Amino acid sequence: PLPAGSRRLALDEDFPGLRRVHASPPVYLVEGFLPAAECAALTRTGVPLLLRSRTDGGVSAGRTSDSIFLTSGCADACAPSLLARVRRLFLGLPRSRMEEPQLARYGAGQRYTEHYDTPTTGPELEQAGHAAGPGLRLATVLVYLTSLASGGETDFPR
Repeated sequence: PLPAGSRRLALDEDFPGLRRVHASPPVYLVEGFLPAAECAALTRTGVPLLLRSRTDGGVSAGRTSDSIFLTSGCADACAPSLLARVRRLFLGLPRSRMEEPQLARYGAGQRYTEHYDTPTTGPELEQAGHAAGPGLRLATVLVYLTSLASGGETDFPR
């Protein structure tokens, strides 16, 4: 749920392991957000389903990863606590306000260039709806299913 007059979701500041790593925009880290067994199950189930990632414009040179949206049934079977943990982190966010989980894999040299997940101003924002309306992504939760000895990064340059 959104606090009155806010465009940001309410966040459980006492969520186990939650640590703010950047103030504006707010970026948080939760070590061990998902149990290792659920990470392994998502990887085992999702990796064979991966296809070349697409953006709204189709295949793009700016996004070269492989990905798949997981249906609720698949996500619930593989990682039963994933969506429940996201709901708890965002203080009871209704499931109807969440996208299906997406599994993505980036190999050596693959990338997703700088982009906005949703419009921030202007007519595009009006078309997407107000903060409580459909189409406007208010938060993104990234869960890293594996660890790398070297390489790989997520960068928020602004």
